[in-house]
Parts: sequence; structure tokens; C-alpha cells
Amino acid sequence: FYNTLVEKTRLHINKSINSAIGNRIDDYVESIFTKNSSTQIFTGKYKISKNMIPECDLVLKTNDKIIFIENKNKYLTKNSFAGSSVHILQDFIRSFATSQFQLFRHEKYLKENGQLNFLDGKVLKYNDERIIKISLSPNNWYSIMNNINPNILLSLIKIRFVFKKYAKDDEIKDFEATNKDLEKLTNIIEEIDKKFDLKKSLHNILFVPLELIVENHSDDKFLENFLRMISMKDNSHNMYDSFNNNKRLNND
Repeated sequence: FYNTLVEKTRLHINKSINSAIGNRIDDYVESIFTKNSSTQIFTGKYKISKNMIPECDLVLKTNDKIIFIENKNKYLTKNSFAGSSVHILQDFIRSFATSQFQLFRHEKYLKENGQLNFLDGKVLKYNDERIIKISLSPNNWYSIMNNINPNILLSLIKIRFVFKKYAKDDEIKDFEATNKDLEKLTNIIEEIDKKFDLKKSLHNILFVPLELIVENHSDDKFLENFLRMISMKDNSHNMYDSFNNNKRLNND
């Protein structure tokens, strides 16, 4: 119902509804973490050069960690709901791979420059803290999210979509755009591999449903429990179960 409502709104009322929803989610997630006084918050655009001004959804800085968070407001398309495996893969790439490209780019710029100068005047300085990259999704991808294998990104960069002769022009255009996103991910991972420790960078990633944060952020140990999911492995196919198991172990 929700996806249908958003699509009808986009077609007949507001063509920018997806961007508007994404912005509201960004603001809400920021407000959640702002409640923690011991965490520094950075968000918005930062300047690398005159023509290079990237944008971060959210950055959290603790005593020993820098946590980049990117929210992709990409819901499953109707073709995915209909069971099309190629469209499910495309939606996964749009939700996870594209956000990880942005996250790896932030990490690269921070390590290369030693700091990020945000346009609001804030400066994020890097002193060899652990850099964690979190992709947020409105969908629960279940076993893909839980115990996510760092090598999944190395598998994704080997994928490119090819087209049959009878493919429709609009579908070709759509999947060619996804191929370009995969090419960007490939390039940034190759750059990280040349200059830094790629294995460490790949290990420090999370892919989580937005609801997990919304439902648990009031817990005093939420961030601690949340970040432990990077290294904790669980046999469950649902990230909620893994998080709750982790929470019980940490609170005992």
C-alpha cells in the first residue's frame, strides 16, 4: 500500500516526493543521534575543491570511531514485488551498493586530507579512528543484512547488466544507469585498495533497516550494541533477532 501511495503521489501530485521523504528521514535520523551528548554530529556538504563539494547524510564521531551513515530511500519496485530476480538485484544495488560508494568516497577523502571541512563551519578531523560505514534502507533485506559478508561488494563490482535484442528502451536506460553506479563503486574500491587497507575498509560496513534504529534508539547502550553487529555473527536470518541477542549478551 505504501509503495503504491508514494508512486501515485509522484505521478499526480509531487514529482519530488521521494526526495522529500528522503530528506525527512535524514532529519529524523539526525535528531535521534543528536540526543547523545557524547557524540559529535556532522552533516551536509563539505568542500574538497572548488568543483568537488560532496554531501554526507550524517557523520557521528565518538572517542575512537567515525561513523558515516547514508540513507537510501529506495523501496522495492513493483517488478521486484512480482518476483523478478533481475529487478530485485537492481533494487539491492540501488539501496546498498550506491550508498556504499558514497560512504567509501567519504572515507577516502577523509584519509587523504586528514579532515573534512563542512560548509557550516564544522571540521571533522581524522586521527586514525576506526571508520565505520552504515547503509540505511527502508526495506528489511533479512539474511543479506544479517552477517553481511564484506566480500559482497567485491562480488557486486563484477556485475554488469547486458540486454537482449527485445529489451525495451526505457528498461535499457534504467539498467544502464545502474551499470554506471556499479562502475563508480568499482573505481572507488580500486582507489581505496591502492592507497589504504581495503580489507579493513570492507570489514567495517553495516547494512541495516531503518526500523531497527527507530525502534531501539532510546536504549542508553543502543549505539554500542548497534556497532557490535559488525563483528558479531548470528545464525538468525533476521537482523532484529541478531540485534536483540547481541543486546542481551551486552546487558547481562
